Amino acid sequence: MFISDEVKNLCWKNYHLDRVEEKCLQNLQNKFDSLPLDRYIKGSYRYRRFSRFSVSGSKITKLPHANFYQNLNDNQLLGGIQRSYQELKQDLVRERDFVSLLIKFSSYCQTQSESQSIEIGVHQIRITCSSGQSGNPTPEGIHRDGVDTIGILCVNQHEIKGGITSLFYPDKESLTFKRKLHPGELLIVNDKQLWHYTSPITPVTLSNPGFRDVLVMTYSSVS
Repeated sequence: MFISDEVKNLCWKNYHLDRVEEKCLQNLQNKFDSLPLDRYIKGSYRYRRFSRFSVSGSKITKLPHANFYQNLNDNQLLGGIQRSYQELKQDLVRERDFVSLLIKFSSYCQTQSESQSIEIGVHQIRITCSSGQSGNPTPEGIHRDGVDTIGILCVNQHEIKGGITSLFYPDKESLTFKRKLHPGELLIVNDKQLWHYTSPITPVTLSNPGFRDVLVMTYSSVS
């Protein structure tokens, strides 16, 4: 896999804000309307799918279904639980712009690995909010995913307030990044060095429900 000098230089930083092309974004936005409810948290505001992929150069291979697990030290709310989510649907997996996104993310991961093949976990998540219920992207609070690198792509957002993403140093108090991610923005984070959090969302007007759609990608050099 070719890795540009720009990406090589970025591997020494704790985070980087990138972008995806508008046409790529549009082809991903209509793939979020049939997500199943996340039954591992209270409330009915988070919808989610999860799949794993192997990326080698420009070749993407979908891996067999596996549970999602986090250490209790990294996630105080859901750590220590083997979570089983439905797989990403084939219309997304086969989408050319989705494949391009995985290759883009893997180019960052490649700077941390000597292997030619990168294994990536992909979480497809919709957070909803309404007049009767706010939506909490991170009910576990400030946390890590327990991997090497994460990528958060804001795919879409509609009629929401909040949803501010913050990155913290290990003391969980010192901020290094704080802002709302806009559709098309891809935040690459060194999960070994930084903790992350996204604030709850509420509707701009109480009469109109809102939502926030993201794709979260993870890479760990140790399975």
